[in-house]
Amino acid sequence: GDPHDGFLAASEASAECVLQVRFVESATISDIGVLLGPIGGTITAGPSALGIVQVSFVDAASRDAAREVLAARSAIVDLISND
Repeated sequence: GDPHDGFLAASEASAECVLQVRFVESATISDIGVLLGPIGGTITAGPSALGIVQVSFVDAASRDAAREVLAARSAIVDLISND
């Protein structure tokens, strides 16, 4: 049968609905959850060696709206990238 049994690994999330985000070192899990929850973001990979996490969204429109919210939160968000 299918090795994934109908599920995709988080690393296989659609690239068009993902942002790569690095939060400031002082950001807590609670801070990040409070920020991502209302904008529909879910951490699906990471953090990498550079501290970057992959944040996935249900669609590109949600991702684009979230990018604006994240960009405005420089006290918590250090870096945002589409890839």
